[in-house]
Amino acid sequence: MAQAKPNSTTSRRRLLQALAGGGALVAGATTTAALAAEPDPIFAALVEHAKVDDILAGAAEAVEAAERELDRVGDLNPCVISVGNSEEGFPSMTHVEIDRYTPADEYPDRNRDEHVRLSASWARRVARLDPLNEALAAAEAMEMKAREKVDNIEPITLAGALAALKFTRRFTL
Repeated sequence: MAQAKPNSTTSRRRLLQALAGGGALVAGATTTAALAAEPDPIFAALVEHAKVDDILAGAAEAVEAAERELDRVGDLNPCVISVGNSEEGFPSMTHVEIDRYTPADEYPDRNRDEHVRLSASWARRVARLDPLNEALAAAEAMEMKAREKVDNIEPITLAGALAALKFTRRFTL
């Protein structure tokens, strides 16, 4: 005997609200027809999201590892110590600061050297982090798309509704 699909009043949102409000038995009774033996599509979407979430976690870990590596070698926050601010211990973080604290007319070689070192440090930082940040942004977009897919699927079983509720709580607490 074929099971009927849930009616339009048994939407995922309504079912989740009922479950969240402690009305699991009421929700279960109103969706008896929805407790079909067929696999609930929410589970495939949850598995897909978990895979994408792992990719996102890996991308975030790669960025963090690169930042630690850059920090160890002094390239995470590129700077140089200029002549004019060396006693104060403040580094020059921009080319404008280099020109302010190591004027080219007074210290032409030192000014040029500081510009070269700062540019090289920024180049190493950009070369190391930009591709990883792009991969992280792509993984974030994939995760958001997978999350939206889960959000747009109506569970057809009580187990699916509970899994969807558990999933939704991860993003609302």
